[in-house]
Amino acid sequence: IETEITAQLTNDFRISAGYTYTDASFKEVSPAGAATGVSPGDVLPGTPESSGNLMGAYSRELNNGWWLDINGSLTYSDDRLSAIGNDDVLLSSYTLVNASFSLSNENWSATLFVDNLTDEDARLTALSDVTWGPLAPSVARRPRTIGVRATYSF
Repeated sequence: IETEITAQLTNDFRISAGYTYTDASFKEVSPAGAATGVSPGDVLPGTPESSGNLMGAYSRELNNGWWLDINGSLTYSDDRLSAIGNDDVLLSSYTLVNASFSLSNENWSATLFVDNLTDEDARLTALSDVTWGPLAPSVARRPRTIGVRATYSF
């Protein structure tokens, strides 16, 4: 089940929200899959049961021909398995907060942004400590990142 709603609250301010519920599991398993420990009914890896997002955007033309844009977002992902069978690892839920502030005109754009504002340790995938030991590799979202982006179009 997936739903999304967007509302233009004023000429300058818009919000949107989305939610997804997923109940995904294996109906059948091949002999090769069964050998790895996968069984019918096992949850599909990498798929959170619940996830959602909330976004707000403010955009306004200033008196001098420049535009001001302020954006914020919140993203949530439920616990999920990173793999299937004998190497499955439960990845914790996470909530990410991002924000940006931009000024732009016909040619120039400058943006100050903060990604992962709360410095959440959000793991996207990981391999089992049982198989790989204490140095099991994993992939994480970037830690808190603050930056400035400037562009010129001609």
